[in-house]
Amino acid sequence: MVKKAITSFLLISLLVSTVFLKTIKTQTIPDDVYSHLLKGESVTGWVEVKYGNTTLINYTLSSGEYLLYSVGTGSVVLGKKWFMPESESLDVFAIAFYDSRKPLKDLSAYDYWVRGSHWKRGVEKGEEYLNKRQIQGALATLAVVAVLFALFPPSSAIALCLFALSATTDFITTLSKIEENFKLGPETSPKLYFVLAFIASNMDEKAREASDEFESLLNKISDEEFKETVKSLKDFNMFVEGSRELAKYYTLLSTIVAYKALSGTMQPETVEKVISFYVFDEGHNKAREFLNTLENWYAGNINPGELGDKLLNIIAADAVRIGVSAALKFAKDYFIIEAFKGSDKIMGFHYIHSSLLSSLYGTMANLKSKIDKGGVEPSLSLVSKLLFYDYLTYELELEYWEGLSKLDCSDIYDLPGELRDFLGLKPPSWTPGTQTERYCAQVKSLFDLSRILVSSSSAGALKRQLEYYESLRDAYERYRSIMAKRRGDLVPGSGVNVMLVVDVSGSMDDSFRGARKIDAAIDAAKTFISLLSPSDRAGIVKFSDSASLVAPLTGDKTALYQLLGTLTPEGMTAIGDGLKLALSELDKVSGVRAVVLLTDGKNNAGQYNPVDVAHEASAKNIPVFTLGFGEKGDIDEDLLKRIALITNALYFYAPSPEDLKKIYSMLAIRTVGGVPIYHLVSTVKQGEEKKVEIEVTRDMDFVGARLSYVGSLINLTLISPSGRVIRGVESYVARTSMPGYESVIVYNPEPGLWRVVVRGVQVPQGGESFTLVVYRPSIVVDRRVVSASARPGERVTGTITIRALQPVTNLGVEVRGELAGLMRVSPSSVPRVEQGGVATISYDITAPTDAARPVLTGTIVIRVGVLNTFIPVTLALKSLILNVMVNETKFIEGEKLAVTALVSNLTGARLAGARVEMKYLGTAVLLNETSESAYTATIPLKARGSVKIEFTATYADYPPSRYSLTVQVFPRGDVNTDGVVDYRDVALVIANYGNTTINRFIDLNRDSIVDYRDLAIILGNYGQTSH
Repeated sequence: MVKKAITSFLLISLLVSTVFLKTIKTQTIPDDVYSHLLKGESVTGWVEVKYGNTTLINYTLSSGEYLLYSVGTGSVVLGKKWFMPESESLDVFAIAFYDSRKPLKDLSAYDYWVRGSHWKRGVEKGEEYLNKRQIQGALATLAVVAVLFALFPPSSAIALCLFALSATTDFITTLSKIEENFKLGPETSPKLYFVLAFIASNMDEKAREASDEFESLLNKISDEEFKETVKSLKDFNMFVEGSRELAKYYTLLSTIVAYKALSGTMQPETVEKVISFYVFDEGHNKAREFLNTLENWYAGNINPGELGDKLLNIIAADAVRIGVSAALKFAKDYFIIEAFKGSDKIMGFHYIHSSLLSSLYGTMANLKSKIDKGGVEPSLSLVSKLLFYDYLTYELELEYWEGLSKLDCSDIYDLPGELRDFLGLKPPSWTPGTQTERYCAQVKSLFDLSRILVSSSSAGALKRQLEYYESLRDAYERYRSIMAKRRGDLVPGSGVNVMLVVDVSGSMDDSFRGARKIDAAIDAAKTFISLLSPSDRAGIVKFSDSASLVAPLTGDKTALYQLLGTLTPEGMTAIGDGLKLALSELDKVSGVRAVVLLTDGKNNAGQYNPVDVAHEASAKNIPVFTLGFGEKGDIDEDLLKRIALITNALYFYAPSPEDLKKIYSMLAIRTVGGVPIYHLVSTVKQGEEKKVEIEVTRDMDFVGARLSYVGSLINLTLISPSGRVIRGVESYVARTSMPGYESVIVYNPEPGLWRVVVRGVQVPQGGESFTLVVYRPSIVVDRRVVSASARPGERVTGTITIRALQPVTNLGVEVRGELAGLMRVSPSSVPRVEQGGVATISYDITAPTDAARPVLTGTIVIRVGVLNTFIPVTLALKSLILNVMVNETKFIEGEKLAVTALVSNLTGARLAGARVEMKYLGTAVLLNETSESAYTATIPLKARGSVKIEFTATYADYPPSRYSLTVQVFPRGDVNTDGVVDYRDVALVIANYGNTTINRFIDLNRDSIVDYRDLAIILGNYGQTSH
């Protein structure tokens, strides 16, 4: 009988189910999706995924790959227009991953509800015992809170957090009083304190009550080391809760607290891969070093004094390092409980574990239910938290069974009846003796069995968490690798169109500084072409007596190289004609256009005046970069400078063939909108590395590098100041690789000293020559971010100042993301900004009146050439959330209604200094503010029946928030709350006569017993109604 009861209890507790819903419907495919399709690829299907305020569309492609499109941002996830940082990009991807992979299919709201209901019954049995023992001072209001939560489910994740906070405060108060009565401390319940270290810090920073209560409880503990360890863990978790990278820290904690269990359930390389990705920014060496430290710690090869030093080189943040040390000490030294004796201590142990488990399971059931119904977004952070708390609940249950397993036979024989009822055990029907020992052994074996089963479930929960991290990481890696390729393969025409205008007059046959000028010009032009991206196109015009087209615009570099080799010097110098023909070719295309003109002499032929043609180019916003090569006295530098000035470009003089090649290399960057900050022409041998250090400053919105070479295979790598190797798959990186060409752009780079590494992978024995150019944006923006807050319907205005580091032509400005339809910029284009000049952009945001999200995001994209500078924009809506909690919803006439109101903004921050007013029967009552930024009031309820109470909160310039609830007021003596005092109520009192159970509706005089006095009150009010 005992075995059957315990087994049934465990089977119900481990019950699993899942609910899932997704929507499929037809729609128009966005242009941004089409722009990411590869040649010959098409869309074959799509699925819409909607959770909370996030809507994603998963497009399947004919190639077998897929694209994720974010409706809110209006762009493909990790695509060319994507602007979110890596952590937020992973969060968005995790929502789609959750929808397709069902990582929580083994967890269900119903399962949590069933398990929570069992432990709630444990709470009730504990209360029965405490009431009987007259230890009522230890009872909290958890049951009341849970009932109200069921009646008034929270309308948002914020309300859910507020409920958890309220329940936690009451629970810690209860634990404090239980500890006073029964001395339940770290010796008997260490894991309970471990869990509380997380819960007590998981709250708004202004809500200090639970935190202070927990501090007070810890101060009663005599073990100073244990006390400080728990406090450090609590402080660490407060740091974690304030971070956007919750998964990072939950992965770290899970690895710490169950390292031995991990090594038995997952391959070491899997654990290393997971913590390398989530914890150490893909630093495998640090991940391996951390796991080695864990191994040595558990083996006893590291003493507590050395632990901090060992972690110093692995973890930089002090708060994280201290928290990790605390968790390691806790897991090694305090996860073993001691035996305890006595019915009071046993029931205190039972009651406090049941209370916390009931509260946790209730919260988790509601959260999982909201995810299943699409009410909240299953982001990486939220799923990580749910999985980690699932693990913690199993650890609490494990401690419960471990505690019961340590009871001696006398305590098992004398188990309180309330605990036997909860466990389904029948009391022994014999007197102490041999059969007692047999009974004790049987019960202990079942306790041990329960402990083993829960221990297995705990390890399974941990494994489930790490498997989720691993599968998400693998899927994200595959997707971002695919998107890195798609971002590199830009659609044709999106690059720059450049006409190279080359002087082939007779003087170009002369030698200059060791080389024939035409040969130097051809070599330099080839370098220019080699540095163009696959989306760029170049054409060639030659001029002497007149001008002729050598090559129309094309992206075929091989063809351009060959045609350059056909240039032969002869004749005069018709600069105007060469420039005119180049403009004619550029008239055939749109987008970013430029001319690079080289001459060694003076205009002395042709039908077009170079200055007149320069004005024509200026009218078309086509910059003309001019180069003089040869003896200075032979060159009309004034003319070349004037052409450059008229067209908002630059003039360069090349005093040698080497300088000419360098200038052409850097013009390959300037024509696309960048400013070169480093140039290198060198040779690299097989396996050799050439390293360059570049100082990146805070005003650089990106840093880029282009590498060109002929044949062979050379690799380009960028390494951040913190040592992170840029692989090119990151969401903030654009990388393009093709034979003879490598390009990397890192957006929002870490300030400091970057390393650029060129490595010979497959090169000839003598080495391979290469050209490297590192560059930055050609503009400096005075604002890295735009942050604003506004009431619904309110306008927010501001300006952005842009300073040009080189002449800028056709600067464009647009808004992307959620704010695209709400934010206007003016002007949206600036035809030209001179070098050192300033452009001012005004913006105007109108806050929506029907926004689904509390904070809207977008980005201002400033386009110079083909390069973009991104300015993130956030708009926080000024809107209040008013949550109201009451002590009851059913009252007896004359009882008092106790109200607690919490006012927060849409981000969940609680607001002090608000005004909260409630109206009851036409009378306005102002709620009083407490030190915890809560608002309270107590009023007597006199009117019978259904009473509606309305609340209004106001704060600063926020629009008011309103809330209403209805309470029922019954006449005294209406035991069954049917609205009338009659014979039915008399019958209930008679049926419960002598009962000592506290129920204020039946124990009318509150003397803790149902007797003739209560019957007299009913008879005195007989016939009274609620109307």
